[in-house]
Amino acid sequence: MEAWRRARERIRHERLRPVRLVLQPPADVSLTGSTASVALTRHAFRFGANLFMLDGLEDRELDEAYQRQFEALFNYAAADQ
Repeated sequence: MEAWRRARERIRHERLRPVRLVLQPPADVSLTGSTASVALTRHAFRFGANLFMLDGLEDRELDEAYQRQFEALFNYAAADQ
């Protein structure tokens, strides 16, 4: 699993950056003792798969589920010729 270790190191080195969040509530609101949760909702990294199965399943319900999952998981798609 050397390849996985190298991949994790590369991700840590090339894709992770420290950030500083400045929360500015209204003047009459105190954040003392508060907690915050942050979630990444968008990124520039292209993460995808081949589209060869899109609209390729005979079972319409399964095909629609596949499409929903594809859209939820990936932000990039490759098409075969």
